[in-house]
Amino acid sequence: MRRASAWFAGKWVAIAAAGVACVGIAAYGLLEGYAYRLQSLQEYVAQMKATVSRLERKGGRSIVANCQGRLCIEVAEDQNGHWKNESSGARYVIPRGY
Repeated sequence: MRRASAWFAGKWVAIAAAGVACVGIAAYGLLEGYAYRLQSLQEYVAQMKATVSRLERKGGRSIVANCQGRLCIEVAEDQNGHWKNESSGARYVIPRGY
């Protein structure tokens, strides 16, 4: 009886160890995935900061707004913008791709 109970306890210890190992591997995989996404996000932010810096050096001061749920940009007064802000009179266009 003791031998049978020892054999049975050994099996449960092995199963528990395998379970702990699986949880550890899964947690490691999740953390690696988050680290990869964070690195990608940091690279994207750095790229966007560089773009904004280039625009600022060239005098770019675009005014961005929301035109019926779409991104739009204010245009010069002599341009023919499709959307018009009634209170300010500003005209807007939607850039290609938005």
